[in-house]
Amino acid sequence: DEVYDLQLRLSNKRFYGSSKGWLVTVDETFVVILMNPFIRIKGCEENENSYWARRYDCYVRKATISTDPVLNADECVVEVIFGDGYRLASITLAKDKTWTYRDHRTWHFIDDVVHVRDNVYCVDTSDRLNLDGKIIEQRIVRKRYLVDLNKKQVFMVKRCFKMEKKEREQTAIPKLYGALKKVKWIEMISLGDVALFVGANDSVSALTSKLPGS
Repeated sequence: DEVYDLQLRLSNKRFYGSSKGWLVTVDETFVVILMNPFIRIKGCEENENSYWARRYDCYVRKATISTDPVLNADECVVEVIFGDGYRLASITLAKDKTWTYRDHRTWHFIDDVVHVRDNVYCVDTSDRLNLDGKIIEQRIVRKRYLVDLNKKQVFMVKRCFKMEKKEREQTAIPKLYGALKKVKWIEMISLGDVALFVGANDSVSALTSKLPGS
């Protein structure tokens, strides 16, 4: 991973993901657009007009891609979290002509999604991790972020809120869990030499020993 000190001149655009170096946007006709800001080219575009027409720029909550759409177009899968129900839809750029919608009875209120190797990991608002149809449950929190750690582990960072009675403020309390092959969250006490950077569009991990100034 590399860090660039730059500002993008892309006005009037809302971004829903920044995966594998690509940005994801949606226009008023619900065309999902992949854009690489460094080489200024667009990837494949697929028309999807079945979404509600209102507030099109807010309808997609997050988008992620499995691989670079130029370097490996045949295997590039786009996953989006969309709609009021925070549902999942996917499309394989080189093969599909329409979106595939996940079963809304199982895949709904999704908080985050991440590609790890050939799998798609999702976590919903009740902390259920869905992998190959297996679901586990834990208590509800405010926000969850999934982070891929070198294709070996999936970390979930849970942002909890605690109300302070005197100041009437909310205090963010991060909690960290890890899982991958076994569908079970294990609370982590320390990350060692690993740093996590989490956000609404994308989350990444890095070795602190390789960060500038370390």
